[in-house]
Amino acid sequence: MNEGNQQIFLLWISALHLITATDGFSVRLGQTSVIKHVDESLELECKAQGCSSQVSFMWRGLLDQTVGGRVKTNKTTSRVIYDQLKITHQNIILCEGGCGGQKSQAKIKIQVYSFPTDPVISRVNDTTVKCMVQTVYSPEVLQVLWMLGDTILSDSDFTFDHEKGIQDVFSVYTPSKEVYGKNISCSATLKLSSKGDEKIRSVTAQYGPAFIKVSANTTVNIGERVELKCETDESSSITWKKLGKSEATLLSRTTMLVIEQANMSHTGKYECEAGNNLHSRRATMGVTVYAFPTDPVISRVNDTTVKCMVHSVYSPEVLQVLWMLGDTLLSDSQFTFDHEKGVQDIFSVYTPSKEVFGKNINCKASMRLSQVPENQRVRSVTAQYGPAFIKVSANTTVNIGERVELKCETDESSSITWKKLGKSEATLLSRTTMLVIEKANRSHVGMYECEASNDLSSRRATVGVTVYGPPNVPNIRLNQPTKPRAGDNVTISCDSDSVPLRELTFSGASLTQVEKQSSSLSINIPFIQLKDSGLYYCEAKNEFGSMRSSLNIAVQAPPRNSTVEVLPSVQVMETQNISVKCRTQSFPPASITLRREADGFDGFAKFSDGVFFLTDIRSEDKGMYTVNFTNELGYEVQTFELLVKERQTITPILTKTVVPSVSSFSLLTAAVVLVRYLRKAKKGKGDMNMGEVLDI
Repeated sequence: MNEGNQQIFLLWISALHLITATDGFSVRLGQTSVIKHVDESLELECKAQGCSSQVSFMWRGLLDQTVGGRVKTNKTTSRVIYDQLKITHQNIILCEGGCGGQKSQAKIKIQVYSFPTDPVISRVNDTTVKCMVQTVYSPEVLQVLWMLGDTILSDSDFTFDHEKGIQDVFSVYTPSKEVYGKNISCSATLKLSSKGDEKIRSVTAQYGPAFIKVSANTTVNIGERVELKCETDESSSITWKKLGKSEATLLSRTTMLVIEQANMSHTGKYECEAGNNLHSRRATMGVTVYAFPTDPVISRVNDTTVKCMVHSVYSPEVLQVLWMLGDTLLSDSQFTFDHEKGVQDIFSVYTPSKEVFGKNINCKASMRLSQVPENQRVRSVTAQYGPAFIKVSANTTVNIGERVELKCETDESSSITWKKLGKSEATLLSRTTMLVIEKANRSHVGMYECEASNDLSSRRATVGVTVYGPPNVPNIRLNQPTKPRAGDNVTISCDSDSVPLRELTFSGASLTQVEKQSSSLSINIPFIQLKDSGLYYCEAKNEFGSMRSSLNIAVQAPPRNSTVEVLPSVQVMETQNISVKCRTQSFPPASITLRREADGFDGFAKFSDGVFFLTDIRSEDKGMYTVNFTNELGYEVQTFELLVKERQTITPILTKTVVPSVSSFSLLTAAVVLVRYLRKAKKGKGDMNMGEVLDI
């Protein structure tokens, strides 16, 4: 039942009391309401008046609840005693008395609260504080104010559990920066009645340090001592941390943080945190550790590029390298470095223009650290970029055996090197200003280079030497590295570097002589054949003499145009001897094999000129014979049939066989008959046997 309903119900009870009470009998309570703290004791006394007999008493709650406590009653008085009040005892209690047939009642309101301790202020996080009011009842009538002196900072709401009873209640507050370092209060007021009954408790605490002050950013050389100072009020504590990519590292809890010998790892941001129970204030300062011990060094990378090396630098992120010509900036070149390495060598490369040759260039390295004196953060080096000039003799022409003098001049700070240029590497000749050739010969012809140089660059100049004399041996060659094959497109070239050169002449093998006024000459044979094999000559001529060189060309071809001659004939009498003469065109020379097809015999006697000799012919020697002409490029096969005469009806058959001319009329007749037979067969006019041919 809420307070409004309770008041209505009390009015109804009061009216009932007036109705039931008589003028002579009544009960009275000493007060109509009482406010007590939890666990306090309470004694309620109800007295009866106007009754000469024993009064009957009854205690009950407004809604007929039991009232608890201990009840003591005598003739005219009844008491309820509470040794330790609980919030369950909070109620409107009725004391009812009876005297004979008369009745009377009185009421009292018991209000129980809990507010035993002062609030407690604590930190929630870096920006928020909390005021905790512990074991409060009833939170419905509690008010929490945040105060700065007499000024209300916040009348914040808070949440509580309506069903819970006694509970802890807290209020959170986020102070503004203006409150830093000042005393703030949390005032808790428990409003117990509408008559102004209230209980007030409060607590005051300083919200964070009043101030914090740290050293300025500092830059030190590797190995130097570093002192970092942090100041705050006396009530606050100090913590030094080094900030990193992940968690900060706790270093010290003292006012002064000292690093005896700084190294690369000490570079970074340092945080001083001054704090009390409610808040912290932080301040950061940076420490930069650098290394820049020596002047830069300029050196040569190649003929066109120079390099400026700065040794043992840290940190390269703040290094700048400039290339200067006096006060003129030549290049603000970029350079690469290893972010993880720490102290390292840094270099910058630069390619000067031709206008810089012979002039003093400067490499200026500086650390972009404003806290460091200029004489400690800027270093430079100056060097002359190459010789100021170079001058050589003019091109010269001499006869064989004459003296040659080549002269090269440059500035005093540069050195000289003479080289003879060739088709591959140049040949070092001298390191003096004058290069002397006592007796010139053909090997001295060519270009000579004088190189004037210093540590950073070189300048070069060339002079040509021409030596007149008889021609050198001309160079004759094929346009392909392998031996030509029949049908290849072949070019034969010849050249001579003789001076002076008047004429080149080509001749040899199947070639008609060719002459040309030139240092080179080429002959093309578009479809080379075996007949083009042989020696080819190239001759170079001038007024001092002539020289000739040769080239042997061996054209390769498989066997072709092969012929077989059987002497005296392919038709022989028994016991007669024959020779088989085999000829072909090929290179390399072909091997020749004669084989009897009937039994595969190929062991016939052969002479070196490709002639096989068969003696004492028998009837079992008749039949087909195969001649195989073979070299590494291919082969060709010819066949013939040997007929051994026993009767006059023997007819020879020859396939792709050259039949030699003999004086015998019978052999000529046989050859004619065979040709007519082959032609007849080729025309395809039907099958014919040898008998039919003979009849024809």
